[in-house]
Amino acid sequence: MSVKSLIEDRANDQIVREFVDTRGGCVVAVTEEHLMVKTLRSTLVKELGAKEGCVSHFADPARATDHIADRHNAGDPVIVFVERLLRGRPSTDFVYTLKRLLPDVLVIILVSEASRENLVLLHEFGADNMIVKPVSVGGLIEKMASTIKPRGTIAKLMNKGRGLLSQGDFEAALAIARMILEKNPDSSAGLMLEGDALVGLNRTQEAIRCYEEAHNNSNIFLEPLKKLADIYKDSNKNQYLKILKKLDRLSPLNTQRKCEIGAAYVETKELAKAQQYFDDAIDCANREAMSYVATVVSGIADTLADASLELSERYLSQLLEIRADSLCEDDLVIFNKLGIALKRQGKWRQAVDNYKKALTIAPKDEGLFYNLAMAYMDGKEYRSAVDSLNKGLKINPLFWKISDGVSYNLGFIYYSDGDNSLAEHFFQKALELNPDNAEARKMLSILAKGGEQA
Repeated sequence: MSVKSLIEDRANDQIVREFVDTRGGCVVAVTEEHLMVKTLRSTLVKELGAKEGCVSHFADPARATDHIADRHNAGDPVIVFVERLLRGRPSTDFVYTLKRLLPDVLVIILVSEASRENLVLLHEFGADNMIVKPVSVGGLIEKMASTIKPRGTIAKLMNKGRGLLSQGDFEAALAIARMILEKNPDSSAGLMLEGDALVGLNRTQEAIRCYEEAHNNSNIFLEPLKKLADIYKDSNKNQYLKILKKLDRLSPLNTQRKCEIGAAYVETKELAKAQQYFDDAIDCANREAMSYVATVVSGIADTLADASLELSERYLSQLLEIRADSLCEDDLVIFNKLGIALKRQGKWRQAVDNYKKALTIAPKDEGLFYNLAMAYMDGKEYRSAVDSLNKGLKINPLFWKISDGVSYNLGFIYYSDGDNSLAEHFFQKALELNPDNAEARKMLSILAKGGEQA
């Protein structure tokens, strides 16, 4: 670890310790996953030496909200970790309500995968940060630190400005916004703060200019458009509808907005267009439901992985059948889990078929070609394994850098097919990544002695 990294790690540790111990901060986990709660507690208590009981755990969002409000009203700073899905429903309503009631409560969303659309939607509903599971102890501390104490002068000024807005001191918030814009005239966050302060001062036309400029400076920043929609909702229906549709293009997973657009078309008597958006809203809701089904089934398969590979395989196969008409790259994790379950049972041909099907969805995924090659290796189909590997390396020639284990496997595949030159190359790369890789060292010794092919 570099000196710079070590200093940053220590700074992150100090920020989190100060939040929990010095400031009496409250960490709330809203999840049904006990492993996440255990990781949080272990990180804070064992790694950072925080006091016992600093983490509160709730599976019920309503009970969590009451507890968060009590701690907030007592003057304690609060940081909330919340699952993307709670009890079969997206947590967006919980996050949205919490941030509207208690805007200074910090919220970190826990997700299993992060598509661009999900990132946009989570930010839109008020998330301060996001963690993709599983997360390391260091990663968890870094995320908490960056959420608690954003780095940089502008970030600090923004926090101060938002605090003034919540207190209703719009003139002071406007002054802070102008300070930010002096430092960075193109700051979308600064323009947003200026617009919010101007709305509070009933200077609506000036606020509109700020929001429009904020959005123009950062096209994926949705907050300015949402503010404009609020302004135009009762004053200019055409502009209101235009902005809603633009928001829908930028954040296409927001079911509620699709309903709002449909309702706006109902008001203008354009029922065919209204029906289109209402149908899209239902489709979006169905995708959310299927996402929860995938989470549940994947969890079941993980639970069964050691106890019964056959049952694990059955549930994963069933899930892929259910999603047959809507498979996408988000489903690759399911294919990979199924491939592992099949390989561990010796069903290498079925594993090959599984990875080939996955490649129809993601034909440029080098990891799938690697997994396909490993499945062929189980069946001693060395030529097919090398062909698959070559396709993966053509997509990403540096794929071997993932780990010394992957690099070793690449070497062994080429060795098995008789290409000792490439085999030696990847065994050496494995040792570069991990000088203690005994298997790679052993294979290089065999090659040096002109060892027989596998």
